[in-house]
Amino acid sequence: MINRKTLLLLIMMVFTLFGCVPKNQTELHFKHAQDFMELQMMHEAVIELKNGLRTMEKDKQYEKRPEKKLLDGLTCFLSGDNEKAKDILSNAIKESPGYWGYYFGLASIYISEMKYDQAIPLLSKIPEEDFGYGQLNLVLGMKAIQDKDYKLAIKELEEARAKFSRKSLDFGQESGSQQFIKNGAILILSNLLAVAYEKENKLTEAYENLQMIKAINPNFVGLKNSLSILEYKMMVKANPGDFVAWNALGWNYYHKGLVDDAIPAYKKALELNPSYALAWNNLGLAYLKNGDDDAAEPCFVKAVILNNDKIAARYANYNLARICRLNGKYAKALEYLSETLKIDPDYADAKKEYVVAFNLAEIEKFPMKTEMYIALGNAYFENGEIDNAISAYQKYLKSGENEKNYYNLGQAYYLKSDFRQAEKCYRNALRLNKKYWQATFALGKALKREGEFSEAIECLKAALKESPREVLPEIIDELAYAYFEKGEIAAAVERWRNLIEISNDVEKVNRREKILGVLTS
Repeated sequence: MINRKTLLLLIMMVFTLFGCVPKNQTELHFKHAQDFMELQMMHEAVIELKNGLRTMEKDKQYEKRPEKKLLDGLTCFLSGDNEKAKDILSNAIKESPGYWGYYFGLASIYISEMKYDQAIPLLSKIPEEDFGYGQLNLVLGMKAIQDKDYKLAIKELEEARAKFSRKSLDFGQESGSQQFIKNGAILILSNLLAVAYEKENKLTEAYENLQMIKAINPNFVGLKNSLSILEYKMMVKANPGDFVAWNALGWNYYHKGLVDDAIPAYKKALELNPSYALAWNNLGLAYLKNGDDDAAEPCFVKAVILNNDKIAARYANYNLARICRLNGKYAKALEYLSETLKIDPDYADAKKEYVVAFNLAEIEKFPMKTEMYIALGNAYFENGEIDNAISAYQKYLKSGENEKNYYNLGQAYYLKSDFRQAEKCYRNALRLNKKYWQATFALGKALKREGEFSEAIECLKAALKESPREVLPEIIDELAYAYFEKGEIAAAVERWRNLIEISNDVEKVNRREKILGVLTS
């Protein structure tokens, strides 16, 4: 799936390569975006692209040009309103069927939704001489992978790679951003080809494509697991009786999200060695991930009973505790967690789980003690169970208001990216305590994420006045980004210079210096 950030970069390329950018402030924003791309600072590149699009939208010379409707549609898309974006671009195609930019924009939205059947006819209408970098073959390849027709996928993707290789020679003297685009295309194509070749059991070809990715970006998402999967597949092909390799293969499948592939690998390991406790635990995890608690529980029990691997016993006891807790068996969950912590007293996840189970057991004993829901909410929050944390905080609010609880509830909503609800909670916290600087700071962050930059800036400035010195760098950084996203570059630059003067975070300072280098060049 191609995300909005990737497509935003494609949009920038379209506007830049085909002369849509006016020679004014918009051009400067787009230049900054290209500079950030060269530094592989994607977050900042996206911000400047948005600033450029927003500036272009205000340009009256674009009111009657076809780019205006393309811009309107893509702006809706980037704001998350896909349906409105599709309506704008579909109507634009009817009005001006000869302007291929509309086809590209609409196809991009369908690609982001993995609706390749609807994207392909649109891309087919774009003249090869205008847009012949192999994009149509790429999408045909993605569609073939979706249909599990891996031979066809290989054919289309190899054709896409060949076309891109030929066409990209036309770049001539490459800029950093053009090199970035080329590398990005190679990464996408090589990753898809590795998938298709692996599915066709052509492991050498799949491995070669992954090595291409590694040469460009060793930290490419999922690369480590993908390489490990191929290496272990080669190992078990050479030595089918290697139960350790079968387990490792399953583990890498599991961590790549390929649970249905992990299960048979674990089963093969256990067929070869029925006393392999770690494989029993891992098989249980795979069943658990698929929502099959009934199949998972006996696997964990087996890993504990075998008692031949402390690491497996630690994980298995913890996993049994999770199952018990989720089924309301809190006392039994605490027993399993006690066993886990005997094996490894420093097991952080088990400690967090213990606090959750303990609070649930206490609430079961004393249901009238509503204040305990705050402790339970905090325990859920620390354990990463955000929905459960929200539920616990809301139960407490039924019995009375508390600014700290409103703040905690806001933090939970913030982590869920529900910034509107988070904003309401922070405002309620401040209603009860106007000097609650943490809520003021959090409110500023939420408003910034909602795109309410002016109010966000005021909140962050207020938080600066009220907060202790040790958190000033964090607040200043948020304030600088708020100015940056609002398009007030000079104010952002000033704040980042202030941050650099007082921050002890070397990594953050180095990154902000790079930002300043682009914005002040």
